[in-house]
Amino acid sequence: MLIYAKKIMELPVIEGISGTKIDVVKNIIVDPESGKILAFLVSKNFFWQRNRIISFRDVVEIFADGVLIKSNDSIVEDREIFKLSDILNKKIFLIGSTVLTQNGNKIGIVEDFLLDTLFQNILTLTVKKRFSPERRIIGSERILSILHKKVIIRDTILKVGLQKKLGDLSRLLNTAANS
Repeated sequence: MLIYAKKIMELPVIEGISGTKIDVVKNIIVDPESGKILAFLVSKNFFWQRNRIISFRDVVEIFADGVLIKSNDSIVEDREIFKLSDILNKKIFLIGSTVLTQNGNKIGIVEDFLLDTLFQNILTLTVKKRFSPERRIIGSERILSILHKKVIIRDTILKVGLQKKLGDLSRLLNTAANS
């Protein structure tokens, strides 16, 4: 199923056994190396409590009105899964991150992202410029790295420039070979 991240955030988490609401999705945790959806961050009851998460593999189904999980035991503290704890400590979240090209050009801010729940990966980023209604859709294949408050994407202008240089080099080699 394809769904936008913002549609999931603030959805209630429903326990499959009892059918009761047990928490609320606050954010989506993405592996910054692979772009895979790892888990959902759920609300904390008190300030001093540790972050509580639901591993994506414990999600049974995502509906328009809630996220169904196997049981209440599916919600664990972040320190129980090392990689997730590290990502949370570094505060790596996509929504609200600045999008930059590899050459340092600022594209905008990640407003939302489309994810594929079957394959657990990001498909596109919706990027908005501040104080502008303009939005860009950027394919995940352009994402080079996901960092704290930053997403670095492949610069398409660089790619076009490289193709032109390769074309010029190819013509030069063909001319030299035919001489």
